[in-house]
Amino acid sequence: MAEDFNLKRDKTFRSIYNLYFMLYFFVGILPVNIDDLLINLPGTTKFGIGIVIASSLVIGIVSILTFGYLGEKISEKFTRKKLFSITNLCWILAYGSLSFSLNYNFYLIFYIFAAIGTGAFLPLGFAIIGDLYSPKERGSKFGVMQFGLLLGNGLGIILGGLLGSYTGPNGWRYAYVLGFILGILSLINFIRKGVEPERGRSEPEFADFKGEIDYNYKITFHNLYLDQLDHYY
Repeated sequence: MAEDFNLKRDKTFRSIYNLYFMLYFFVGILPVNIDDLLINLPGTTKFGIGIVIASSLVIGIVSILTFGYLGEKISEKFTRKKLFSITNLCWILAYGSLSFSLNYNFYLIFYIFAAIGTGAFLPLGFAIIGDLYSPKERGSKFGVMQFGLLLGNGLGIILGGLLGSYTGPNGWRYAYVLGFILGILSLINFIRKGVEPERGRSEPEFADFKGEIDYNYKITFHNLYLDQLDHYY
């Protein structure tokens, strides 16, 4: 039974890792193809590229904060796995749609849509990993995820640059198409093999507990205030 759980757990982690890898693969395509976008995408300017990057950062931060605070409430209706799958589909479709960009405005809008999905990845994906592994194992798993970030971004720069440089004026579009195909395959892999871990089950204090865990992980001002009242009275 334990071996079966460990196998499913590791498959879930690898599928999340693959999605994280592909997320940063997409991120690596833009910087290496800026010159091609300026020449071949109508309406694109250097200032416009800056707007794309700045907008992506701002929207990504808002998305992280939103899903970090509301993600648990939303997942009570849809489960974290479904919510994580939907938000990943959001950025995969948005980045894939960039390959059909007719002009700069189209590119900007879908890049912003992608930022909504990518921002959700951190609070949702890393929370799932945290519930899959005990505290002793989480550090190494998060380190592996960081390696996936660097490797994915580097490969996106390399392949994005090669396609952009050697396959004609639409080479940057082919890079997004390639990323879309690989991203969809990674998402299908997560949907098929990913499991929904129980909140708090990987914590050492619950190792021998067989009942249902009511794990309140959130810290709010209200809770802190009540705790102080209990302490004094």
